[in-house]
Amino acid sequence: MLLGMTFQRLSTCFILYVVITIVKAEETEEWNPFFELAGVKIGFSRVDVERLLGEPLVETERFMDYPDQGFSVILTKNDIVYGFACGSGCDPSRILADRFKFVTPKGIGIDSKMEEVTKAYGDPTRIKRDGAFTQIYYGDNASDTILVFILDELGVRNIHSADLRKLR
Repeated sequence: MLLGMTFQRLSTCFILYVVITIVKAEETEEWNPFFELAGVKIGFSRVDVERLLGEPLVETERFMDYPDQGFSVILTKNDIVYGFACGSGCDPSRILADRFKFVTPKGIGIDSKMEEVTKAYGDPTRIKRDGAFTQIYYGDNASDTILVFILDELGVRNIHSADLRKLR
């Protein structure tokens, strides 16, 4: 029950994060977003996700939470996957970060250092510091895709990836 309550609080935090901070980022030369996770692809339906991963522990209008794997699937209002929220940007216990074992196509995962992120993806489109966290943005105005890494002093804690075209 505690994990469910923690994950519900985390989902609320993710919702606020997505609504407040997803922005169009400037174009980058080389772009390889994180558009597949645990077999789930951007563009899948809610039904496709459940068929592949089973029922989520917590489900809201916009999120399907899989705390056993350390990530959430983010849905459009039409129940189409447009992004992922991975790790534990809001969970101080690190439960979700410790369970998230996937990496981006360029090898970045939980605990990767800032230097590893910038070596893999190049100069970020934007860097935002917010208290103990640093947010590193990569994106493409032409396709409205975004990849955000949230780091603390130990490394990557959270990865967000979204294809904002799916919101139209």
